[in-house]
Amino acid sequence: MAQPWKKKTCYWMKAMLLALWFSGIHVLADAAAAVSKEQNQLRFSKEGQFKILQVADMHFGDGKSTPCLNVLPNQMRGCSDLNTSAFIHRMIQAEKPHLIVFTGDNIFGFDAKDAVASLNAAFAPALSSNIPWAAVLGNHDQESTLSREGGDYSTVPSIFGYGWIKPSQQFWFQRTSKKLRRAYMSNPEGQKSAAPGLAYFHIPLPESASFDSSNFTGVKQEGISSASVNSGFFTTMVEAGDVKAAFTGHDHVNDFCGELLGIHLCYAGGFGYHAYGKLDGRGGLGLCWQLWKKGRREGGEKLSLSRRGSGLMINTLLLSMLRSSGARPLLVSFYSSTFLVTLLHWSFLACYSGEQSALEHLRSVFHIICLHLSLPIA
Repeated sequence: MAQPWKKKTCYWMKAMLLALWFSGIHVLADAAAAVSKEQNQLRFSKEGQFKILQVADMHFGDGKSTPCLNVLPNQMRGCSDLNTSAFIHRMIQAEKPHLIVFTGDNIFGFDAKDAVASLNAAFAPALSSNIPWAAVLGNHDQESTLSREGGDYSTVPSIFGYGWIKPSQQFWFQRTSKKLRRAYMSNPEGQKSAAPGLAYFHIPLPESASFDSSNFTGVKQEGISSASVNSGFFTTMVEAGDVKAAFTGHDHVNDFCGELLGIHLCYAGGFGYHAYGKLDGRGGLGLCWQLWKKGRREGGEKLSLSRRGSGLMINTLLLSMLRSSGARPLLVSFYSSTFLVTLLHWSFLACYSGEQSALEHLRSVFHIICLHLSLPIA
């Protein structure tokens, strides 16, 4: 009997874009139209694997002129944002991901004279790799020359810590989750539960503070800088039942995963050399979703994580998740917990020509843009 991930029949990517494109911005250029739909699809490999590389907190500034922070004295001379770019290239070569996800604070606005140029430079390794990528904004991305139309962090500047995840965003999540679950379970192959989902955003949820040394794996070296007001988004994810893991950044020297009510809450750790961090602790988080099958009826997925820094594997298999409900495609979801207006960016491989800038696809003011997908099999 053929293994599920070797079947030719697949679930085609389902995309829902909840935004009007800015005039003059075309998601698919004429040249991209010639590329087949199949080439634009994310899919499991023939071995049943799908790999995601998470890059958190690059803090890119002005390139070569921006010095590194928290490195050894003998490494300081000549160290700059270019080291961050080189590091991303090495990570891509080492992990060979199918998708790259940037989870905010991609640039450090106070040290970026031109936000557009800095964002272009920050995302350049992903663009040149020809690997599909996605990004959300963090609290530092807008602290430069991007549009002010998105508003402040809070409507009362003297009161902080609320409104990072709006009720309207949670309603959107619930509605979208329900719609996708209904569509997935009505599939001809007869799925009995929702496709598993992953969520990526910048600022951790307050629930991340519930872990201690007895119930998490990894390294916790600073406090949890979440919103001081709990929005209830974690409960919303639990009730929806599809998100199995959420990945964040923001706290650079936290690098751990803990499970709470069936959802793994994970930190990626800081990546950029212009961000505060440990001398030997910068790295990216690699996720591998492995389909598996044993016999005719038993199957599921195993989710494993590895953190790689400075070319060396720091730790592996931070979490493992096995389910015996039948191997199925993966649902990928992107959410941002940082701004009043959620930015969700998606880049198809075919969208870019050599002249296009990342900022043609990444803006500070969007309504919610959402992409959900079920992955086909190679």
